[in-house]
Amino acid sequence: MTEPLMVGVDVGGTSMKGALVDRRGRFVSRAVRRPTRLRGDEGSDEVVESILDFAHRLVDRGRARHGRDAVQGVGLVIPGIIDEERGVALAAINVEWRGDPIGERLRRRIGLPATLGHDARSAGLAEGVWGRARGSGNYLFIAVGTGVGAAVVLSGQPYFRSHGAGGEFGHITVNGRGPDCTCGRTGCVEAYAGGRSIGRRYTARSNAPMPVEGREVMERMLAGDRVAAHVWRDAVWALGTAIVDTTVLLSPDVVVIGGGVAEAGRVLFDPLRAEVRDQMPAFHQHPPPPIVPAHFRRRAGIVGAALRGWLGCGYSPGDLSGSAS
Repeated sequence: MTEPLMVGVDVGGTSMKGALVDRRGRFVSRAVRRPTRLRGDEGSDEVVESILDFAHRLVDRGRARHGRDAVQGVGLVIPGIIDEERGVALAAINVEWRGDPIGERLRRRIGLPATLGHDARSAGLAEGVWGRARGSGNYLFIAVGTGVGAAVVLSGQPYFRSHGAGGEFGHITVNGRGPDCTCGRTGCVEAYAGGRSIGRRYTARSNAPMPVEGREVMERMLAGDRVAAHVWRDAVWALGTAIVDTTVLLSPDVVVIGGGVAEAGRVLFDPLRAEVRDQMPAFHQHPPPPIVPAHFRRRAGIVGAALRGWLGCGYSPGDLSGSAS
């Protein structure tokens, strides 16, 4: 009997990634990457069409390699405000389109179930089903990539309201007079700690002749660049401040951090744990929650998308047993 498989597609502000994933969260194919914008000047219609074409190609590839009946559907995750019930991206901020019923369009394109979800909520839920938060019903998952997304998981379910909002950790204001954020406000966590913001803040402060990426800022900090060190400290401070605020409000069992910026390892986690410990209010009698790297790391979005697809096909978390490799 053919092992059922799911196509997971993670759409980010810079690139989209996809792969085939089984019911234990394990990759069955190598992840494929493609720029979200193929030419850099595309409007929202062209971006959506590019996403639909990418997902369709992954379905066809899976059928060719594993049999036509092996692929059960597609899970697609996007950053922003997502109406998961209707399959509509209401405000995909870093992807710059809104209101498109992409879930229904994808179903028509591939002729299979297609489920749309919020990228961080889906990745966070996957960490609870297969990853570092497995066995914990109450935790905070933070995805620090191009932007800063999150999933607040309470009693095993990601928290959000019917209109798609809720749990937007990246848009907690930590400094009302801070830098502008893509959401239209100022001083959000994302405006300090998102990879794009880290690069922009360094570029502006250092008067660099060319734009600098967030990863390069970390490398320059490790090489002794004082401006890079200052920008990195600001990012850690913003993340730590918002984690403390969330802990005071909800007291999660664990904080799981994934995304590209989290690949920095100890350079991020050591000062972040210290920041949270130092900021924790005196009345909080318990130690701060453990802050741990995500199990899936850069694969989190794809695995979360696949999980969203499995749930959309009628599977429960209990059906998707076993830990991922």
